[in-house]
Amino acid sequence: MAAGLGGCGTGYRMVFLPNDVEADSEIKWISFAGIACLIPIGCLGYSLRFSPKLGPRWFRLGLLAAALPLILAGPLACLEAWGGELKSKMAHFVLSFFGVVAFFRMLELVCGTGPRGFDTSLKNFAVYFVSPAEVIFDDDGCMQASPPGHLGMLILRIAGHMLAGTVILSLGRGTAFVT
Repeated sequence: MAAGLGGCGTGYRMVFLPNDVEADSEIKWISFAGIACLIPIGCLGYSLRFSPKLGPRWFRLGLLAAALPLILAGPLACLEAWGGELKSKMAHFVLSFFGVVAFFRMLELVCGTGPRGFDTSLKNFAVYFVSPAEVIFDDDGCMQASPPGHLGMLILRIAGHMLAGTVILSLGRGTAFVT
């Protein structure tokens, strides 16, 4: 059953089909699960890089380098465990995005080529590793605080983008993506 909004006499009707809601929910679930999976992976990588108790430096860096293909293969393993195709092509993109970002952030950890301050603490690295957005550090290597009121504005913008994504999925599917 579809819920719709009348088009005020224009002859258009916006409809949210169950498949659209499922696809949108799937994208959000993948986003939250991806972040939840990346937090321990980032913490483990950081600990392995900087804990001398785990062996000589060359050995620890070798283990991190060997883990890079596993990070790239992680989204494929998730798809296989899920049972194949997802509801939306965008869900595939979101899933692959986590693998690509994690790969390059871990590569930066191995090579020490990230921005100044990204590896000065476990907290800094975990935030940098998990965040799909750019984390900005000051000259001392500390994370820069966002200006007052910025968080509320970002949350409203994210909500707007999520609504726009739902509408686009609904309109695109309803018109078979034909103009």
